[in-house]
Amino acid sequence: MILIDKSSSSAIVYDFDTTLSFPVSANDYLELAIRDEKNMLGKYHRYIVKIISSQLLYDGLYLVCFE
Repeated sequence: MILIDKSSSSAIVYDFDTTLSFPVSANDYLELAIRDEKNMLGKYHRYIVKIISSQLLYDGLYLVCFE
């Protein structure tokens, strides 16, 4: 899970699961962390879901999303 802060003129990404600098610009994040999948088998492609923070509830060790 990542957090994207769009409160300034350029978006900033907070991702605790990469070795990139912290935080990193959205452009750098897309170029360095989200790479092309064309050489991967389809079953290994990413599945990305956008979760609005107002719909997210922290419950113990689980993150629960309400639609």
